[in-house]
Parts: sequence; C-alpha cells; structure tokens
Amino acid sequence: MNNKKIYVSHQFRYYKEFDLLVNKFKELNWNFCSYVIPEYDPYDIKHKKEIELELKELIESCNIFLILAHNTIGNSFWLVKEIEYNVKNNHYTIGVIPNEYTKKTPLFIEKIVNQNFVNFNVEEICDAINIQLL
Repeated sequence: MNNKKIYVSHQFRYYKEFDLLVNKFKELNWNFCSYVIPEYDPYDIKHKKEIELELKELIESCNIFLILAHNTIGNSFWLVKEIEYNVKNNHYTIGVIPNEYTKKTPLFIEKIVNQNFVNFNVEEICDAINIQLL
C-alpha cells in the first residue's frame, strides 16, 4: 500500500463487523487507525479537550475516512467530532451502510461521502478503498 492512511470511525454496537474489517486491513498490511474514546468525566473539561486534540491529530494524519452511515450518528458527541475533523481536512470519505440497516442515511453524511455508499461487507469496503489506492 502506498502512503494512504485510513481512519475507521466506528461504534461499539458494530464491534463484530469492525473486528472483521480491521483483521482484513491487517492481512492486507494497510495503514489504518481508529480511536476508542477513553472513559472520562464529562465535567472534566481539561481531559475532554485532551481527548479532542488526540482525535483531531489522528484524523489529520489520515487521508481516507470510513464512516458508518446510520441515523443515530448525530446523537454521539464524539462521532460528530470525527466528522467535523474529517470535513475540515477534506479527506476522501467512504460511507458504509451497517448490516440490516433499513432507514435512510443521514443527509449530513450523504453530503460528505465522495462515492456511492457501500454495504458493510469487508470485500466491498476494500474494493472502495482500492479505488483510492490506485
């Protein structure tokens, strides 16, 4: 793989799919990262700012952004932050539809995705990324 680095946004409820994807990326020797938000006291502003900075720097270091497109994404402060940092950096964005998801994808996700959405199928996701690696 060339100098591309993939940021994988995720939620714990999709950990099985996330693990499959990450294992495939490892198998392919692709450069990728993700960030698990540590537990913190929401009233500890200093620690929250440190987490935001770590997340921001990690996303800035990537150039492909993989995001799950589902309607609860706007309910997570940290997922919204990931999207904000991605948009500021204008990364190539691939939207992934979670398995068994039947609702409409959020409009704010549709606006940032650079290609058609892909299903949460490891091979389909890898194909979408490969387009950017050529």
